[in-house]
Amino acid sequence: MRSNSEIIRLIDRAIRVNGFSYAEFAQKVHMSTSAISRYINNERPFSIGQSEIFAKELGVSVEWLLGTTDDEEIFLSIFNQLNDKNKENLLDYAHFIYNRQTKE
Repeated sequence: MRSNSEIIRLIDRAIRVNGFSYAEFAQKVHMSTSAISRYINNERPFSIGQSEIFAKELGVSVEWLLGTTDDEEIFLSIFNQLNDKNKENLLDYAHFIYNRQTKE
């Protein structure tokens, strides 16, 4: 399982990736903006009881957020939910970044 600081770092990144302000996200998870800010500033430990609603609003699984499953399992689960065109796009991108990595 991830540490508290790792979970908070992922939440912060996911909030930004989703384009939410802290105030918008706080409203979505029925918390005050100051409570979210205290999480992000590591002034308050993340409550595992909040993991389900946080994961839902961030578009991630609870297992990914908490780190209770491995990345390969998560990747395959997401991949299997994509339509054929998006699977092809993802594979093209994976080949692209792999080739770029091998040239570094």
